Amino acid sequence: MAIAHPELLWIVVTSGLVAVFLAMAIGANDVANALSTSIGSGSLKLRTALIVAFVFEIFGALLLGGSVSDAIRKKVLNFDAFNDAPRDLAVGMMTSSLSATIWLMFATWFGIPVSTTHSIIGALAGFGVASGRVDSVRWIKMFYILLSWIIVPIIAVVVSCTLYILLQEAMLKRKHSCTILMYTQPFLIACTTLPLVILLAFENPLMKVNTTEGAIYNYVQWFNASAGNKAIVIFSMSLLLVLILTPSSYIPGVNRIKNGWSFLSTQQIATKDIDNNCMSKIKCFFARERSQSMQLNIGRSQLEVIDMSNVSSSKVTHERLLQSAMDMEDTARVIEQVKDTENHKTEVLFSAMQIIGAITVIISHSANDTANAVAPFATVLLLYLYGVEESKAFTPWYILLLGGLCMSFGLAFFGYQVIKNVGMKLTRVTPSRGYTIDTTAGNIVLIVSYLGIPLSSTHASVSSILGVGLVENLKTQNFNEVQVLELEGPKPTRWTKFPILNRISTKYVNFKLYSKIFVTWITTIFASGIMSATLYVVVIFCCKIFS
Repeated sequence: MAIAHPELLWIVVTSGLVAVFLAMAIGANDVANALSTSIGSGSLKLRTALIVAFVFEIFGALLLGGSVSDAIRKKVLNFDAFNDAPRDLAVGMMTSSLSATIWLMFATWFGIPVSTTHSIIGALAGFGVASGRVDSVRWIKMFYILLSWIIVPIIAVVVSCTLYILLQEAMLKRKHSCTILMYTQPFLIACTTLPLVILLAFENPLMKVNTTEGAIYNYVQWFNASAGNKAIVIFSMSLLLVLILTPSSYIPGVNRIKNGWSFLSTQQIATKDIDNNCMSKIKCFFARERSQSMQLNIGRSQLEVIDMSNVSSSKVTHERLLQSAMDMEDTARVIEQVKDTENHKTEVLFSAMQIIGAITVIISHSANDTANAVAPFATVLLLYLYGVEESKAFTPWYILLLGGLCMSFGLAFFGYQVIKNVGMKLTRVTPSRGYTIDTTAGNIVLIVSYLGIPLSSTHASVSSILGVGLVENLKTQNFNEVQVLELEGPKPTRWTKFPILNRISTKYVNFKLYSKIFVTWITTIFASGIMSATLYVVVIFCCKIFS
């Protein structure tokens, strides 16, 4: 078959190289953001998290990455506007990828979790405007996409906040919370994985095989024949996952309890892995003004709380805290006292379950954000091979695989700073909180991805962290007692019933860092759009000179 536009070969090669760097930048920013709560809560060590991300990023990209990739390409731009100018379309896609890459690398350098979806969609809109073709951007659909970026974070905050309050009432406040969790694990796992099961049932590669005979064809016809057949497939897949994942999380959780494992000590290791100079920076940390969330945060923070408990209610000055933060033997002694409490055992079980939540987040991220990396390159390649009309075809599997691989490498090499900011500075994260955050964010992204809407997974994750961070379950004015009281378990004098609004507090959320993140979310659209438009004009001008 003859190539439709051989003159675009240089743009294909350039776009491919840019797509590799864009995918790595997305991995460093968005995948790091997806994993940050699991590392910040101590549920996963950094090296283990990287391995998990590497495997499931590729899995999600191959199985589910195509639908959103096609949504980004087809819903933002009107391809028909470029029927007479395939070169302009190819150049615009290339400059869109390049501008998004530059902006993401800039944000990642400063550890800010920006939205890669904002970056690529803003860049596409910028090039569309710069092309001078009035109908090149689908503004109505663009408006709906922008509207979803406002609605989804609000939903994520409300859902995560509500789920964590329900988890507290049903389990964490109970006397035998650990036993309750053991018996309800299959139910929680089924709820956690249900959106993933539904998406796999409807969007798996078998459903897209172009064939009119054989076993695959017969299965697709049977599946689509009735709602009952679909329900049977979904129930069977859900049951299979529950049977696999329940012992996979229960056994490691119980073993962690028997072996005296503590998520508190693992948090310290995570902090050291990410910042080798952590302990040398504690003086600066205490010296400057900080939010209460950072005071209770991972690595440095739980040392304060542990020492203030002792595990009694002794008062400790900041100087004493600083000294104890550097005294690892004292820290180990206090962890030994805390880890036998009922609520600590519950948190240890949740640490194993949070790994399932983390996998859900990674798969949902891959299904959603692989599109951001490969959509422009897929368009250029299909344009080069088949022409403008066929460039709207489905994204090839090997391009999705390339995107998943490069995102995994980007996380491994450059993701540490974003992990530290999102998982360790926005608010305090324990395994039960992390499980709620991951479950909420992952499932929201999966549901919206199934609808074909280019959602920002960063919005979902950071907003879920905010929702959980707003919830406190103790009526205490002593800020430093909060995490200790959660670990010690319910006490009649402290656990009281009160209206839900009294459960919401802004004390433990780092709104200073949140404000920076929100500003960069808004700035991202305009920055990537202006950059893309500028690059597009420059490249087109150079093409006209040298052609």
